[in-house]
Amino acid sequence: ETSRLSSVSEEISHYNGYNIPDILNYLQNHTDLTRSTLVRILIESARLKEFLNNPQLFMDNVAKIIKVELNKLLVPGIKYEPISKNDPFCEWEMTIFDDEELVNQLTSIQVDKSIYDRITYDSEVERKFAEELNAREDIKLFVKLPKKFIVDTPVGNYNPDWAIVKENSHTLYLVRETKGSISEHELRLKEFAKINCAKKHFDAIGVDFKPVTSSSEV
Repeated sequence: ETSRLSSVSEEISHYNGYNIPDILNYLQNHTDLTRSTLVRILIESARLKEFLNNPQLFMDNVAKIIKVELNKLLVPGIKYEPISKNDPFCEWEMTIFDDEELVNQLTSIQVDKSIYDRITYDSEVERKFAEELNAREDIKLFVKLPKKFIVDTPVGNYNPDWAIVKENSHTLYLVRETKGSISEHELRLKEFAKINCAKKHFDAIGVDFKPVTSSSEV
């Protein structure tokens, strides 16, 4: 297959009268796939001659597409396990709640059901969500999780939006992600993959997690 690709590359180079970049070396460095796998991908795509139009753009786009597809393969197989089998709940120090993240008056609202008297928001969806949670009797505590609070995933660090304590017949500990839409088609592929990983992470420690579009879904 390598010889087939080389043959196609030579034909392209000869046709245009200039030397083309080493596409296999470039893609190997950006995807960690073997040369034989990359050869197969390029040949079966039947689009290699488009490389001529803009070699760098073509290589960048191919690398990006391959990474997206690799992420799709990685995420379904990921599994999170508690570090301690005796205590399945992870612990985070209160120092992750830095004061500087909570004092911006222009992007915060006053609340009385959080660890501080003001809570930050990043969008109108979040502002409305916080106001509605603060007004509910069954919500005992909620916090906007700081950027230091992350879940490690194969496609990058994920920072969920909210931690919530809800109480009715019993107490529930919830983590929620607020989105204007939760449609897979409307979320970026990488973002959707991170949310799926986060679901598995919180399942492993017994915390209810899901993306929502409004407080009525809490």
